[in-house]
Amino acid sequence: MEIRVLGGLAARLGAVDLPLGTPKQQLVFALLVARANRLVTVHDLVDELWPDAPPRSAIANVRTYAANLRRSLGSGADDEARIVREPGGYRLLIDEKLIDLHRLNVRSRRARELMREGRSAQAVPVLVEVVGAAAPLLAGLALGPGTHRSARGRESGTAGGAGTVDRGISRPRAPRISGVVTA
Repeated sequence: MEIRVLGGLAARLGAVDLPLGTPKQQLVFALLVARANRLVTVHDLVDELWPDAPPRSAIANVRTYAANLRRSLGSGADDEARIVREPGGYRLLIDEKLIDLHRLNVRSRRARELMREGRSAQAVPVLVEVVGAAAPLLAGLALGPGTHRSARGRESGTAGGAGTVDRGISRPRAPRISGVVTA
């Protein structure tokens, strides 16, 4: 199982993309991914989908979207990621290593550690990897207020802290390297 948020939203099991449904259903999934392993309340999901004026059917719609996503993830039958219903909302239970942004943030933190330790030569290939993997978050999906805030918070560690939804993670701060780095 892999969940991608860089360059667009996708859930893959092996070589198969799992169906994520309509744009509103995808937005529910995006918020669950952005807040992985934390409770996302039905109220937060309603605010995400209809920030100005939710329809009377909003809560029922959210429940339908969540049920559809649960079935879609359940069709993977590997139990690496699942959406559970809890009092007040839903939670995506997942090993965060399965989320591409999490893996990118780990690599970015590693590069910063290497730079702080004065190991620039080892940091450069890691930074090149981070910059090469950078892509717009949730491209093609109209983000609501909660997804925008959550994604920005999860992305704040990427590329030396320079990457946020507002500034774009494709523009990390260049490391200051003294001397010549050779391969």
